[in-house]
Amino acid sequence: MKWWSQTRVNLCVRFGAALACLSWLGSYVIWLAQGCSAFLPFVSDFAGGLSGPLFMWGMTATAIALSPSWFDYYHATKEGLSSAHRFFACLHKSQAVVGVLCSISIAGVALNPWGERLSLHLFFANGVFNGGSLYLAIDSLLAYKRGQPFKLVLLMTCSAYMSLLAMLLFGSKGSSQIHADGDTITFAMIVSDFEGYCKQKKGSLHAYWSINMAAMFEWMLLASVTLTCFVRLHAGLREWQPSRSPNIDTGTNSLPMISHQ
Repeated sequence: MKWWSQTRVNLCVRFGAALACLSWLGSYVIWLAQGCSAFLPFVSDFAGGLSGPLFMWGMTATAIALSPSWFDYYHATKEGLSSAHRFFACLHKSQAVVGVLCSISIAGVALNPWGERLSLHLFFANGVFNGGSLYLAIDSLLAYKRGQPFKLVLLMTCSAYMSLLAMLLFGSKGSSQIHADGDTITFAMIVSDFEGYCKQKKGSLHAYWSINMAAMFEWMLLASVTLTCFVRLHAGLREWQPSRSPNIDTGTNSLPMISHQ
């Protein structure tokens, strides 16, 4: 199979989507099978307990599988952004960079469980939250510039940012409740007492309703970003013929623009 082939392009997107679904939903099923509370774990909680290996290696493989797709999408959607529109041309190039940073952040989250390396984990988690939302914002703006349908992507972008804001607000409220009760919460509990952590016993983050609401909005944020990105990548690449990809050095580009319906 040649690198610049439609088979490889479609395989990267579909394999990445399948791995993400398997890792995320599979980890939640394992979470429930351990008798943990259904409402609601943070996605990062899946790095603990029996779901740890699936989450770690599944999400890392997802990040690797998707990495070429950010560049494929860049080449497939290059039409209509000539050098006469420098701002949009630069914005288009930055979209691929943001995509790669998202992949790095996904792997960083998976490989640095917050029960063991909290600071690193939160650093990469912020990369996923902000990078994913920014990727959609750029994509909606570029679609508008090309005269393509953009309102649905813009709506999902707004949903992602509102979910992020709600997650932060409920997280802050939960933190205030924890301090008001005089409790000491450590993320190390997910390692030292996973059963108590996931069953919302005293000392667990999930013993507080506001924290569980923050987790719900985290799911909404990640669902908005993940589903929209996969739909856009699939729509933009399913009919693209990479064998006709432009010669980057000469700047030539004759690819027809794909309509995103």
